[in-house]
Amino acid sequence: MATDKIKIYKGTTPKGTFKYPRLTEPDFGNEDFPDPDGSYKLTLVMPQAQAQKLIDQLQPEFDKAIELGQEAFARLPVANRKKLGEVKTQDFYSEVYDKDSEEPTGEIEFKFRCKAGGTTKVGKPWSRTVALFDAKGNPAKNIKEIWGGTEGKASFTTSPYFIAATGTAGLSLRLEAVQILKLVVGGSRDAAGYGFGKEDGDFDATEETQGFVDETDSDDEAVDENEDF
Repeated sequence: MATDKIKIYKGTTPKGTFKYPRLTEPDFGNEDFPDPDGSYKLTLVMPQAQAQKLIDQLQPEFDKAIELGQEAFARLPVANRKKLGEVKTQDFYSEVYDKDSEEPTGEIEFKFRCKAGGTTKVGKPWSRTVALFDAKGNPAKNIKEIWGGTEGKASFTTSPYFIAATGTAGLSLRLEAVQILKLVVGGSRDAAGYGFGKEDGDFDATEETQGFVDETDSDDEAVDENEDF
């Protein structure tokens, strides 16, 4: 299968929950794994039933990617092929496990990524951003930050890859744009986000209340409520 016959697949995900989003500013990696040009990243988590629809849509593209990887593997020097043994495959999704019980949560996650910049073959620098849209489809240009827990969809393209050093073939999900359906930023979690539900009690924050300030400890050193602990 010649690579020039592969058509770029364009798709849109079902709604999911954002995990470790880097959408407004590039991620430049760290000291051990630097990314000098930066990348935009998004891990999208969704229930198995929703995820399965996307998996089924992408399975033919994944199969093509593995076929291309096998062809590339066959072109490696004999010594390399003998050492590697066979083509290894890398799934384009992964199952989510509970950190404590180590049991499946029933959710699937997909990782999307795109370069934030680089240099063309003729030496011309380029850069890009990820297009953001609100729930109504309007451009959302003024968003400064997007935190985990945000809900939305991702627009993407696919790209097959083969890593000769390890003999690994797979399918990359290239991030194109994001639609935000429910935005979460620092400190904007609701009660459910902190594990609170509706309980019996008299206090209602929607009603005007009166109280008093206890100043008996006013000489004590002030405590910064934002201090880490």
